[in-house]
Amino acid sequence: TEQVAGRARVETGATVATGADGRGSLSLDSGAWLLVDRSSSLVAELGRVQLDAGRIWVDASQSEETVIDTAALHLVAHDAALAVAIEGGETVVYVGAGEVAFTAVGAAGEGAEGTVAQGETLRAAAGQAPRLAPEAMWDDWTGGLADPARTRLRSVEPLGVLSGRRLDEIGIARTPLPVR
Repeated sequence: TEQVAGRARVETGATVATGADGRGSLSLDSGAWLLVDRSSSLVAELGRVQLDAGRIWVDASQSEETVIDTAALHLVAHDAALAVAIEGGETVVYVGAGEVAFTAVGAAGEGAEGTVAQGETLRAAAGQAPRLAPEAMWDDWTGGLADPARTRLRSVEPLGVLSGRRLDEIGIARTPLPVR
């Protein structure tokens, strides 16, 4: 076990875990960027993660194929942004941008595989058929870092941009509000 407070290289097959008081970020060799929430645990590979506990935000908008596995689902993301959480033995997937392919682990028949589109949430428990539904409002636990409207900033920008929308415009893209 190694406690990391700054940048560190994570070896293939290593377990990444966050404490109850911290979050972390992880860049996969595939190009995907992950934000790992408090009390989360995952196993990292080159272009794949196995989420065992907690929740992650995955920005695969500029990556090769990125695979996320849980006890209930096998997810494949390319040019997408999504949140994956383990809640009470159930996997919950929200897609903020793009489209994510899924296969339910141990389930067969209608709905055992398919796609989750932007704005939809998929819920699945191991061995059961997944349930797909539109999401009216996603709880952004990332504090604004999960912005599917743009790719991750790699450098400091001299001009900040706020995005906003009216309260009655739920589900409509935000409008940029430049701040100079």
